[in-house]
Amino acid sequence: MSEDPDQNKAWQYFQTINNALNGLLEILTMGFEKDDVVFQAGIENLKILKENMVELLQHDYKPEEIKKKIRDLEFDIKMKLFFTQDDDKDKEEHGVTH
Repeated sequence: MSEDPDQNKAWQYFQTINNALNGLLEILTMGFEKDDVVFQAGIENLKILKENMVELLQHDYKPEEIKKKIRDLEFDIKMKLFFTQDDDKDKEEHGVTH
């Protein structure tokens, strides 16, 4: 019985994402005390990510739907990473405080 190559590749991606989330958990554990609000928020977000990954994998979505959502997610992440950081630098350079 041979496995579906696409399904096998999807499982590899899932495992990679799961490993990355576990790595983030280790970083949080090393950098913060367990009663720290940032630690607790990070843990809650990691938990939600994992739950939603499993939920996503349990549904049969059309590839077009997934591709569009991934593009939207990538755009959103890039906007937050690059433009938020640039805005913060601009504010610091101009003496604006939060």
